Amino acid sequence: MFPVPAAIGVEVLREHVRSTVARTPAFTIRLKGIGKTWDHWLFLAVAEGRERIIALHDALYTGVLGEHRWTGHRYEPHVGLGHFAQPQDMRDPLALRPRALDRSRYVAARREAEALDLDHTGPFESVHLFGLDEPLTHVTRLEEIPLG
Repeated sequence: MFPVPAAIGVEVLREHVRSTVARTPAFTIRLKGIGKTWDHWLFLAVAEGRERIIALHDALYTGVLGEHRWTGHRYEPHVGLGHFAQPQDMRDPLALRPRALDRSRYVAARREAEALDLDHTGPFESVHLFGLDEPLTHVTRLEEIPLG
């Protein structure tokens, strides 16, 4: 999920995520393959379990989060490995907008990631809820919420 406004309230958000996740049984995923998002995130792709993650994502963006669902691009389940926008184009880091690619850093990181030949299959059993401070410099783990 993308960060959502603090005005929603942590407890309201927690309850929404808890109730949504409780309706989703655990499942198996396979992480394999490297890709890049439109906004220059290098990622490890979800090769199996993809549709179930999309369904969970879509369910989370209902109710109190309904108006915060972004539809500018199709949601692509992934594990982020790094963001490769040019440093001078990182103003407003939460703004969903095109940015300039730092091609040399991206190419080097992609080669390194591909050389690892990552391929992992395992359970998707919980989601983690995190808080992000206003200057976007500190992340706080709020809760691990089990599926089903």
